[in-house]
Amino acid sequence: MSDRLPSPNDDQGNDLHAASACVACGLDFSESATFAVEIAASFARALHEPLLLVHAHESAARQRLPENLNESLRRFLRDQFEETADYLRSSGIPIITAFHSGEPAMSLLTETAEHDARLLVLGAPLDGEAARRVSLEVARETPVPALFVRQPAPLKAWLSGERELRVLVGIDFSSASWVALRWVKWLRELGTCDVTVAVLEPEVLPPTGSGFHCKAEADNLVRQTTKAQEQFFRRLVETLLGRPRLRVRFEYGFARSDAHFIEMASAVRADLIAFGVGASSAARGNNQPIWPGVLHYGPFNVALVPYQFGDSAPCFAQSQKKQNHDHEPTISYK
Repeated sequence: MSDRLPSPNDDQGNDLHAASACVACGLDFSESATFAVEIAASFARALHEPLLLVHAHESAARQRLPENLNESLRRFLRDQFEETADYLRSSGIPIITAFHSGEPAMSLLTETAEHDARLLVLGAPLDGEAARRVSLEVARETPVPALFVRQPAPLKAWLSGERELRVLVGIDFSSASWVALRWVKWLRELGTCDVTVAVLEPEVLPPTGSGFHCKAEADNLVRQTTKAQEQFFRRLVETLLGRPRLRVRFEYGFARSDAHFIEMASAVRADLIAFGVGASSAARGNNQPIWPGVLHYGPFNVALVPYQFGDSAPCFAQSQKKQNHDHEPTISYK
């Protein structure tokens, strides 16, 4: 059974500052799911919102079990689920429960959408093909930011006000990236965040053709173009996040490698990595996104923010074309 909460007003649906209904969390009783419940409860407590607990087990995976054993297993899981919910209720957090027999990813996404959750918290996939498949399905289809927890300690300490959170944001010039930055801005309203923004754009190559008399002329154009692009983008990011505790770095060459990104995250000692997810989000040259590799192989907490979560996301390309004569960034909205 899952109790229904009223949906927020239509004009608040994508507002990060609006009072969303709850924080959602998937529970499958794995070690990583235990981490996720701990962090989801901390978010719910900090936001003064209910916590939605969702469990779904695939009945098809247990069809080979005898019927009586299958039912006993289901009752055992249900009892464990209710014990977890009761324990969280005893800590003063309002709890909503949704226990399903069915496909886990679809159940999580459906409950998250129907309860108008502002955040979906899951355990990071540690091993196993099934866990990775579910995480990828949720990441690609989630209607709200999805936080995959692998290291709960820094998140919990940050939510308690005991330390700052070191956040690394991987972005490009797409609208999906802007939504990720907006979400990080919201994190900064919850607590102190030290933010590094890594711009994952291909290196600008020298133009070819008869219009250039020598290689030095072409190289100079590349340097000027790159410098102007970096100056504009830096100003655009600072317009949203401000300058304090913010660094913007531009990664060329290996910028679209998940292995390189994991090395960079280790170098800046990131507690959390954030990506915008969408048709135009940061990807390799073969149009494959780098976030699946970071999610599955990096020892970090990872947040994936869907493009559709921000209907008013600006387009960087349009913004750059429309900047004013003083070369200040002008943010245009679709």
